[in-house]
Amino acid sequence: MKLLIDNSDGLGLQDHTSVLDPVQPATLVRRLNRPAEMKFGLVPGPGPFVVPAHHARVILIADSGMHLFTGYTAQPPAGTYVGWGDRGSVYRYEVNALSDVTLMDEKAPPPHPAFVNRRTGDAFTQLTQDALPNFFDLSGVELGDTCPYFNVDPAKKWTELAAEIAVAGRCSYRDLDGKLFLAPLGASAYAMTEQDASFSPAGLRLQSVDRVVNDLTILGELEPAAHVKDFFVGDGHTTKFHLSQKPIIRGTPIHRRMYCRVSSYSFRI
Repeated sequence: MKLLIDNSDGLGLQDHTSVLDPVQPATLVRRLNRPAEMKFGLVPGPGPFVVPAHHARVILIADSGMHLFTGYTAQPPAGTYVGWGDRGSVYRYEVNALSDVTLMDEKAPPPHPAFVNRRTGDAFTQLTQDALPNFFDLSGVELGDTCPYFNVDPAKKWTELAAEIAVAGRCSYRDLDGKLFLAPLGASAYAMTEQDASFSPAGLRLQSVDRVVNDLTILGELEPAAHVKDFFVGDGHTTKFHLSQKPIIRGTPIHRRMYCRVSSYSFRI
């Protein structure tokens, strides 16, 4: 892994891999419809060292050469005294960087009429071009669903508007190395195999998020042959609805029942 930082001082990208804090590894966090965030610590060694400036360019590259993160420091790094070395006091600098899309948050979006009956990808592309023309590669932006109406609030930042547009079209966006991606939710699937030689149970960390989920699918060893989505209109009294397909488990038909809660519907099979 290689860490490169450009302080915009005319020296270009400088390799900071050797001063990465080995005790507290760098962390890279990607959240749905939010800029990627990278946190890492720098501990100066015996060689020359320049503290990263505000808005310094940060690039993290894997050993394979693939870019893992590209962005800019979000604020001036804070120095913490950690001890005494051969050359005097030693400080650890905590660096927080956000991905490239935060550049579009530097200015308010220009006045724009509401998007009416526009594809999500079209609205997302137009919003990006208005904020920073011809800066990002938008070839990875898919059209998505049609958004009936979306009002562009000039008081909000680009990242806030982009997240709202993506959610309205049931999509998610991300960015990497100057390229923007927008795709429908659920377009990517990740398989995990315990028999894989590279699988490490000790390195697996699962985090539960305390929020309401209205569309969740979990697949196990026994998987369905097809997924069917049905829509129902409740009257506040009816608790059973007919499904369009008969669920079958191990070749045996089962009862089709649906129970209604106050604010949502749930299946019980």
